[in-house]
Order: sequence, then C-alpha cells, then structure tokens
Amino acid sequence: MTNIPDPLSYKKEEHIHNKVENWVWQLHMGQWFGQIGKLSTFIAGLISTTLPITGFLIWWGKRRKNKAKNTTGNFIR
Repeated sequence: MTNIPDPLSYKKEEHIHNKVENWVWQLHMGQWFGQIGKLSTFIAGLISTTLPITGFLIWWGKRRKNKAKNTTGNFIR
C-alpha cells in the first residue's frame, strides 16, 4: 500500500486558508460589521497614523526646550 494523502484533510486545510484570507480581506477593506466596521477601521487608521507624528512633535519640542535651558544655564555660571 502506498502513502496517499487523505483528500479530506487537504480540503480542510484549503478551507481554513480560504477562511483566513477572507477575514484578512474583510478587515483590510473595512467590510467587517458593515458601517460600524468601516467607521472603526477609519478611526483606527487615523489614530495609528497620527500617533507617530504627535510623538515626534512632542519629542522635538522637549528637545528644543532642553537645548534652550542648557544654553541659558551656561551663561549664568
């Protein structure tokens, strides 16, 4: 007898792959949960793009304040 793969297990793996691909596509396109899903995907996209920008601006502002504080401190001494 030869080792022939079970056709049912192959279809099961293919089925799982199609399910996962469908979930990823729906999430990517914002089509999960209808209009609420689109709105939440949009808000999550806005938050995820603004966080690095605002973090950089806060860091840059603190950096400039520390430089100004250090330069004025050197003149007093």
